Amino acid sequence: MLHSIKIKNISIIDEIEIDFNRGLNIITGETGAGKSIFINAIQIIAGKKLSPDEILRSNTESGEVEALLYWKDDEDIVVRRQIVKNGKGKVYINGKFASLNELKTLILNQIEFSGQNQNQSLFKKSEQLKFIDIFGKLDPYLNDYKVAFQLFKKVENNYKQLVNSKDKIENSKK
Repeated sequence: MLHSIKIKNISIIDEIEIDFNRGLNIITGETGAGKSIFINAIQIIAGKKLSPDEILRSNTESGEVEALLYWKDDEDIVVRRQIVKNGKGKVYINGKFASLNELKTLILNQIEFSGQNQNQSLFKKSEQLKFIDIFGKLDPYLNDYKVAFQLFKKVENNYKQLVNSKDKIENSKK
C-alpha cells in the first residue's frame, strides 16, 4: 500500500510530496487537474517504461519519483526511480541500486490501475480466489494441494478406465 510519494521534475510538477493514510485513498479532480501526472508517477514506480521526453518537466535533464510502500509483515520499502533525459535512469530499492526487472518483479501484483468503465480484477473469479488465498495465508499450502489434486485426478481417471474396461469385459461375455 502506498504510504507516500515524492515527485520531482515530472510533467508540470516542480516538486511535491503526497502522504496517504492506511485504508482507502481516492484521487479525484476536474479534467486537467493533474490526476494523470500522479498516475504516471505511480507507473514509473511500478517499472513502466515512459519516454523521458514525454514525462520530464520542460528544461530539465532528470526527474525522480520516490515512494514509501507499506509492505508485507509491516515492513516498509522505499522505491526510487530516476528518469534521465539521455535514457540512463536508475532504480533504487531501499537505497540499493536495482535493475528495472527487479523493480517490476517486486511490484508485480502489488499495484492495480483501474479507471472509469474498466473491469477490475476483483470481479474475476480467478482473482477472487487469489485474494482469499492471500487473506487466509494459504499460499504455502497451495502447491501441495495442487500436487495432491493432480494425483487424485490421475487416480480417478485410472479408476474410471478400470470400471469401463470391467464393464466391457462383462458385456462381451453376455
